[in-house]
Amino acid sequence: MDSFGEFLRRERELRHIELNEISKITKIKKAYLQAIENDTYDELPDIAFVKGFIRAYCNYIGLDSEQTVNYFQQFYEESFNQAVKPQKKSLRSRLNRQTIIALVAAGLVLAGIMLVLLYHTSKDRMIRQGRGQGKNVQEVNLPSATTARSNTETATAVTQTALSEITTTGVPLTLTARQHTLLLKATENTWVRLVPNNEESAGQEALMKTGEQVFWRFTGTAMLTVGNAEGVDIILDNRKIHHNRIRAEVIRLKLPD
Repeated sequence: MDSFGEFLRRERELRHIELNEISKITKIKKAYLQAIENDTYDELPDIAFVKGFIRAYCNYIGLDSEQTVNYFQQFYEESFNQAVKPQKKSLRSRLNRQTIIALVAAGLVLAGIMLVLLYHTSKDRMIRQGRGQGKNVQEVNLPSATTARSNTETATAVTQTALSEITTTGVPLTLTARQHTLLLKATENTWVRLVPNNEESAGQEALMKTGEQVFWRFTGTAMLTVGNAEGVDIILDNRKIHHNRIRAEVIRLKLPD
């Protein structure tokens, strides 16, 4: 049975396409393409990049990129006993966030209660002292009952809001993350891939030709992979991102940086 690399080479040769041609159009180093066809993955960068190379390769020669990447992932895991899976946040991390929110909410409620008790205690003590000495009690600027109630109600409202962020599964929701806009302008042929919030399944990619533009929106953070660092201008939230512009080099940028 053919290895993954042998399968790719056979499909390419059936179409009478040379590696030099693929390298020139996709801006992927020929040495990387040869390593993929030879199944020598120790000569390649991270597997996330390799999957991007394979997608660009397949798009150019006319293979189904998703099916081919799935085939590669199965072959790689069986051959090298290494699972290629997206990272997930640990349960402990999510539970820690839940604990922090609960503690903050409890602290706000306690602060509101203490403020009300302090007001009433101070007022009663001053009245008793004034009566005992037979003197007029000097007026002191303490919070009014209305203000105290307002503070307590505010603390309670904040508590309810914080607790409402805990879902039925016990995992707290984060505050609404900022939405970003990303504009990519190809100055040379290249391929690009955007993965928001480490969710590989939500990744988007494009094989760009000179002069083409790609516009994406994402919320929170994202990882941008570019197959030809020389061949693209990156504009995040209407601000140009400066990066190392080296021809045919793969770069990986965390956005926003």
